[in-house]
Amino acid sequence: MLDQRGTGRSTPVGGLDGLGAADQAAYLTHLRADSIIRDAELFRESFGVERWSVLGQSFGGFCVLAYLSMFPGSLREAFVCGGLPPIARPVDDVYSRTYRLVAERSRRYYERYPEDRERVLTIHRRIG
Repeated sequence: MLDQRGTGRSTPVGGLDGLGAADQAAYLTHLRADSIIRDAELFRESFGVERWSVLGQSFGGFCVLAYLSMFPGSLREAFVCGGLPPIARPVDDVYSRTYRLVAERSRRYYERYPEDRERVLTIHRRIG
């Protein structure tokens, strides 16, 4: 699990007190997908992993696409879930249309792999 820079447990960005507009803009350039992908590459290399699989949801989905563009040879697989926004549609339309399908697929998954329910809940509690 990797928090993107500036969120979660990765020192969330607040008001950037004490910085002028130009310095704030310069600081925020370090929070873009390309910087996050470079972070992930440093992790991959430091772990001695030749190629790995990545999964991204929401902004993480955009990061997966950036990873595919920047370091395709580092990836064995790339999964995107919910990272590509609709064109000319509010995102709420997409979620309301896909909610029942996702709920049904989740139900079927846990029916097949009931032991994973507690694993997912443990991860949810840890990142929540």
